[in-house]
Amino acid sequence: MAKLETKEMTEVKVNPEDSSSLKGTLYAVFGIGIFLVITWLIVFSIFLERN
Repeated sequence: MAKLETKEMTEVKVNPEDSSSLKGTLYAVFGIGIFLVITWLIVFSIFLERN
């Protein structure tokens, strides 16, 4: 029969350096999202003006 192996739970400590990396990612995602919303609004306004 197969043996079940168990892994011990280990604590992971978060360094302050890691959170700064995630802040940069968050800012990049917000920047891209804002860019997409603004682009969509511009294209939608052009669509409304043509009809």
